[in-house]
Amino acid sequence: MRKTCRSIYRATKARAVWVTALEQTCERYGIFKPTYPKDKMTVSELEFASLSPHLFVNLFKKYDGARKPVACQTRILRGRIQWRPASVQTGGEQVLDVDASGVYLVPGGRYLLTSGSDKSNDRLCLWDIGYSVHAPMKVLPIARLEEGQQPIAGENDAEEIYIKAVAPSSDGKDLVVVIVAKAYRGYIPQIRVRVVIRVYRIDPCSSNPRFDLEGQLSFNELELDAEDLAVCLTQDRLFFRDVNGADQFFAVWNWAQGTGCKWSVTVPYVRPESIRAFERAIVACDDSGRLLFWDIPVLGPIAKPPAHGSGHIPLVVNPPKSFPQPILRERTAFPISSTSNWQRRTGVSSDDHICAILMSTPAIRLYAIPRTAEANGRFQAHPVITNSRYDACYGCADELGITPLFNCDNHLVFCVDGEECQVIAVAIPLPTTANTDSEQQVDLHSMSFSLTPAQEGRAVVEDFQMGFCPMSGRLVHVFGPNFELRVEDFLMPPNH
Repeated sequence: MRKTCRSIYRATKARAVWVTALEQTCERYGIFKPTYPKDKMTVSELEFASLSPHLFVNLFKKYDGARKPVACQTRILRGRIQWRPASVQTGGEQVLDVDASGVYLVPGGRYLLTSGSDKSNDRLCLWDIGYSVHAPMKVLPIARLEEGQQPIAGENDAEEIYIKAVAPSSDGKDLVVVIVAKAYRGYIPQIRVRVVIRVYRIDPCSSNPRFDLEGQLSFNELELDAEDLAVCLTQDRLFFRDVNGADQFFAVWNWAQGTGCKWSVTVPYVRPESIRAFERAIVACDDSGRLLFWDIPVLGPIAKPPAHGSGHIPLVVNPPKSFPQPILRERTAFPISSTSNWQRRTGVSSDDHICAILMSTPAIRLYAIPRTAEANGRFQAHPVITNSRYDACYGCADELGITPLFNCDNHLVFCVDGEECQVIAVAIPLPTTANTDSEQQVDLHSMSFSLTPAQEGRAVVEDFQMGFCPMSGRLVHVFGPNFELRVEDFLMPPNH
């Protein structure tokens, strides 16, 4: 287009044009706006960042079916430091040990959150790894939750932290981070003392970023399982499942207003990996494969301080409702993903989506969740694709790592764990017409390619061990027998 005439050439080289384009890209795709220092970026950098979502989707057309990594740049975050899960014991002297229990890449690809235990120096850290492949990656965290800051463990106890959810603040300038902290008695993992859900807020652009505590809920070890706790987050509400003996409950908590409620699930078993929260309902699958939903009730005040568990959250009656569409009919575990909470309030689509990968068929089920209420006010999920083929190259269903769905250039893009413990990127084109016949299998023409090579000696790449941002073409993941934390970039500016 630039070769058409000089006027168009000058217009497409104008800085103001690309500043506006990048602002629109961030708004459309739910990118964390502080990612880009627009006043310091060149025109070519602004243009490249604006077009990156389209450029990444184009990679699927180029590499569809490829099983070799195509990263244009790989960096190891703090290569001198051993990155390892807490369960892996290594010998030798460490410069600064990091016990890893989770990573989270903020949409935009610049800011990274990592979590660990208080036996390491980095319990909860925020990193600046650069807004592009050529922006410098800072070698130390820009913020960390220091040892002793809001501890839950006693003098002789150990504490481990899990990142459960991250969302933008209502003004889009800060990060809201939800963690679950678990205390062990005397550093013995089998003896849990206390579990706490905490909500922090942090401004990455401040001169001295720090994790400020916004609210917390405390539980005993019988009420919550920190590792398997399903947590969903909107801008001001937190959704989670808790267990009290043989009973299961869903709970909603508005930490800003100090309100919440909980209700009994009332079905024999809800698959924790299937729980997804939307603005008006919680969606989950039961053990028979039924897709159920629970409307969000009116929240009531929570007794202050909420220091004795979920018993302080008001109990309400809220029976489940089932969708009229065909059930999933998948009795073994299967992965489910849904639209990233970063895109729930953007203009990229009028719908949110739920995607189920049925391993035994194999097939993909795709449902659309309208953001506006039905005429009767009823929450609904419309089947878009009920029975479609896909390339069966994914890993074990019961441990399959899967990232949220990102609507990227009219495709739903996500990452899954591969058969050989590699990370595979998948793109599903959003269909223009729905297929609701569960007996008729359609070809969805999904595209995929490997982002990482196979990893020998690893059983699975779990969802908390990888962070993915298709809008910037960046993947952060734990790799190899030494559990290195790798930053992989798949888009290179054209002038480099």
